[in-house]
Amino acid sequence: MVTKQRRTTSMKHRVADKMNKYCLPLLTYCIGAIDLPASSVKDLAVCWNYCFFFKFGYKQYESVKELQFFCGELPFDLIYNLQIFKQRLRGL
Repeated sequence: MVTKQRRTTSMKHRVADKMNKYCLPLLTYCIGAIDLPASSVKDLAVCWNYCFFFKFGYKQYESVKELQFFCGELPFDLIYNLQIFKQRLRGL
């Protein structure tokens, strides 16, 4: 018998998977090819966090870092740094 907690966890992973397929590519398309100022990275991080706010019903004063961790997602600043690193590796 599937418990309510397991169904909720499964649903969160499905939603996170959809956000990873649809939202993240829009935010990170070719982002590794340009150096963004810290303020722009922060603005994009806010957009990424809003995906979690809206999909999971969080309030704006609540942190989504734990939710991102348990969904297996990285915060946007780490995603950005990873994209920069990958782009530089391709250039070698």
